[in-house]
Amino acid sequence: MGLHTGFRVHELLSIEIAQVWNGTQVRTQLQVARSRMKGGSGVGRRCVSSRTVPLHPVVVEALQEYLADRHYQGTLGPAVPLFLSRQSGAGLGRLQANRIIEAVFARAGIGGDGVWGTHSLRKTFARRVYDRSGHDLELTRAALGHRNIATTQRYLATSEEAASAAILAL
Repeated sequence: MGLHTGFRVHELLSIEIAQVWNGTQVRTQLQVARSRMKGGSGVGRRCVSSRTVPLHPVVVEALQEYLADRHYQGTLGPAVPLFLSRQSGAGLGRLQANRIIEAVFARAGIGGDGVWGTHSLRKTFARRVYDRSGHDLELTRAALGHRNIATTQRYLATSEEAASAAILAL
């Protein structure tokens, strides 16, 4: 979900079943409330708004299978967290979510050195939106929910290899 929505890990972990499931099928979009967004409950909360994103068909299909399994286990109440800890049955924590993502990356042969984690999914989302929008920085800023375009630019840092390839391609 992080790769296809661009939500931060704590925003993803705040999602409850009712936000993605209408009782018969997976919803086509996901909204995370302002209070669950970064900075959404602090002093500057008025500058933060909720964020709604469409759910990619890959995410909808994965959620359909995941929720069917959760239904079978009897853990599908509307106010129940979407991501549960296997040990406690409560909502999954940020550290455990990061461990899971790192393990998935390692199994896929990516990283394994602790460099790749949950925020890597958000940064990859940013790069994909930026590239597929024809390098529209404002659209990418909006997709990430950033207030300041400079924050978005930091997500899109260019490597020296990419700069060298561009120069050689002239």
